[in-house]
Amino acid sequence: MSIEIKHLGIAVVYLVSERNERLLDLHLRQIEKNTTVPYTIYGSANRLLPKFRATLAKTLMSKYVNAKPLIHHLDKQEHHGQRKQK
Repeated sequence: MSIEIKHLGIAVVYLVSERNERLLDLHLRQIEKNTTVPYTIYGSANRLLPKFRATLAKTLMSKYVNAKPLIHHLDKQEHHGQRKQK
């Protein structure tokens, strides 16, 4: 039994420092090289440098999601690794 994929969604959280620009380029090239079906990159770029946003904007198969940080949804004690006593 084989599954036919008609369109692939790729979810990515982009956190790229200035010195890792080549890593972002490699990431995009590898997706393009190894994906044989139409795809869309759903990328959260909230903390991405503006110049890297421009790189992603050149990728026609990408859409940006303004994701709310998960930290706001966690209890303060859970965030610091302390569990509440029941």
